[in-house]
Parts: sequence; C-alpha cells; structure tokens
Amino acid sequence: MKKVLLSLLLSLPLIAFATFEDGVDAFNRGDYSRAAREWQPLANAGDPDAARNLGRLYQQGLGVKTDLIKARQLYRLAAAKCNATAQNNLGLMMLNGHGGEKDLVGAFRLFEKAAMQGLHADADAMGNLAGMYFSGVGTQTNVIEAYKWYVLYGEYTTDVKNKQQLLSLLPQVEKSLTHTQKAEAIKRANSFQKTRCIP
Repeated sequence: MKKVLLSLLLSLPLIAFATFEDGVDAFNRGDYSRAAREWQPLANAGDPDAARNLGRLYQQGLGVKTDLIKARQLYRLAAAKCNATAQNNLGLMMLNGHGGEKDLVGAFRLFEKAAMQGLHADADAMGNLAGMYFSGVGTQTNVIEAYKWYVLYGEYTTDVKNKQQLLSLLPQVEKSLTHTQKAEAIKRANSFQKTRCIP
C-alpha cells in the first residue's frame, strides 16, 4: 500500500506544489520564466493575484513572449475577482486598445471599481479616474469629481514621483473650478468611504 501511495504522489505534477510566494521569489530574483511557471497553474485554478502577476509578465514580455491578448485575458480573470491592480491594468489596456478593442466606458468602470476599494497600493486607479472625469473620456466631464479623485489620489498614493506630478497638475485643474465647486470636491473627498468590490 505504501508503494502505491508513494507512486501516486510521485505521479502528481510538480505544479500542484507551486505557491504564489515561489513565483514572487523568482520574480524578485529576475527569474521571470520561473515566476511564470509558478503562477500559471495558480492562475488556471482561479487565483486572482497569480493571474494579475502573470498578466503583467505577458504584457511586458518578462520570461514569456509578449502577448497583449493573453495579458488582457489574465487581467480580466483577476479583475472579475475584485483585484484592484488587475482592474486598473485592464482599464489601461482597454483605454489604449492594447490586446483588444478600445472600450473607454469599460475602462472608466474598471478604474471606478478599483478606486472605490481605497487601497494605498492601488491608488493609481484614483488618478486615472480623476483624469477621465476631467477630460470627459469614457464619462461626462465632471470637474468636481475630478478634483475629488485627484485629492484622494494625493492622499492615498505611496509613489513620491507620481505625487509630485499630481501636485504640478492640480493648479491646472483648480483653474476650471469655482470656489464653491472646489469646496464641494474637498467635502466629497473628506467623506470618502471605501467600499467592498462586488464581483
């Protein structure tokens, strides 16, 4: 019986023992092809973090051949499970028409879903949402909402360079606001409450 059990265990594919952390370790070492091998079975099993990271590898051609269609599919899988980074990345791909057709309204909705989760690590979605409100791309122009999301982005981002770029952009946005509109935008930003994403 022990021999049968041992032979069954040995016949199991090694990928069954892959862990997300093994992929992260490989990625941090610059072994992107190993990271892809570690994350692929997890993504196939529906792990949103593995799908998001694998999507990035395919988008950037790290350890795998660049495949924007596959990247978009992987981001979509992770985004459907409320992964805010995947929602933001998929939104950018849809906004720019990478890996498929442009979908400005779809991009706006994804940025909104990601931004509403209020995660510091995924604050870029707040900045992207603000930009769409300001320019009227994918939605109607709304300077109050644009300013609100720029303010929130400034509070939530942990990226110093992005924060500096935002600070240089804010005076331009402020020129399009009345004092009343700016006060309303700040009021909305101050009352912002993150919401749980519903798949």
